[in-house]
Amino acid sequence: MIQTVLPAKKGGSYDSYKIDSVNLLNGGLTIHIPLPLSYPQRGEIQPSYFLVSNSKAWQVQEKCNPAPPVTYTWAYGLAAPGCVQSAVGEDPALLGPYLTNTLPRQLQRYYYFYSDQNGDVTEYANDYTVRGWDDSVHVLTDISGGRGTSYASIDTSGFHLTLSNPDSYGVPQSFVFTDRSGSVTQGSWAVASGPCTKQIVGGASGHTTMVCTGGPSLKSATDSNGNVYGSQVQGSQPQDTLNRNLPLSTTSSSSTTGCVSSVPLTGST
Repeated sequence: MIQTVLPAKKGGSYDSYKIDSVNLLNGGLTIHIPLPLSYPQRGEIQPSYFLVSNSKAWQVQEKCNPAPPVTYTWAYGLAAPGCVQSAVGEDPALLGPYLTNTLPRQLQRYYYFYSDQNGDVTEYANDYTVRGWDDSVHVLTDISGGRGTSYASIDTSGFHLTLSNPDSYGVPQSFVFTDRSGSVTQGSWAVASGPCTKQIVGGASGHTTMVCTGGPSLKSATDSNGNVYGSQVQGSQPQDTLNRNLPLSTTSSSSTTGCVSSVPLTGST
């Protein structure tokens, strides 16, 4: 087996093998086992398929026991509600293992809503990131001179995000996302998309602050020649560039027939 250490970049380097990689900055492990599947497409969008599991499903969970002082423990999976004034953290990764191709990405931002004691409302959004198919997170930085209309990834991933159509508070509602190959995804973004992870109600001051995190899932793209992957034809199942239904769709079930595990099972996919 050949070991490859990728060149160092801002945010750390990676120790990589054929089926896994370790972030040397934080010890994060990603297992990505290639699947023997090939679905040739028109144009430049040629996704590969993997079985993925990621250590980001483990996260720090805070507990108030049930009141302060706060304690912190490691938890696997989606976190239970924490303390009222909990810090905003990164969304947990998908619980693996799961099947995926190399196209899906999640666009994420923090959306802030503030209402003071007079009822005056302020809204704004920042901290844009992109989560890849393998749950890698790519931070985007403002390249529009502080106007908040254009962002690019600070690592070598080559992602670019353009925002437009601001609402009455100046929060963008539309986006154009471009990857390194030039494939483009366009869409709209709800103002408060994603779960609200923090809410503070001021006592005498009567102010309210909410911080929400989340964003649209990018499962479709158009390459430089106009070939579309992930489009929906008349509301049917998403199609690839050859108008075929996308492969590897999943269905959840309570049945565990044929599953083998040393721990109790609650369902299957």
